[in-house]
Amino acid sequence: MIKMKTEVSYIKKDKIRTYLKLGKKLVQFAKWDRFFGRPTFDWIQLEACKDGFRATLMRSLDEGNAVFNDVYAFHTLNEEWSTYDELENPFCIGSWEEVWNWMQQYNIEVGQFVKPEDLSRIYQSYK
Repeated sequence: MIKMKTEVSYIKKDKIRTYLKLGKKLVQFAKWDRFFGRPTFDWIQLEACKDGFRATLMRSLDEGNAVFNDVYAFHTLNEEWSTYDELENPFCIGSWEEVWNWMQQYNIEVGQFVKPEDLSRIYQSYK
């Protein structure tokens, strides 16, 4: 019998920058929302870039259910616009402090980042 992993592994505060500097991305659930009447599952994607760090608010359309919960397969509102402006595709690039301060508008907590593969588990736990 194969047992599926249902536990979410949160990245410790002192390991976040190490993960990012190794080229890995981290994510965190931000909020349930509506964007022009469409329900969304909003999450932050955090990554390292040449200028420091980048945080992007990803607005996934809430297309899931008990069976289909792969958040990465959901369409995102970010994909629907070719331009990257602050309304459709909010993001911040800068030092760790600048990016951290920007993320605070979404009530992000340093101890709640996970590897991208855990995002679907987080989505399912809220459903």
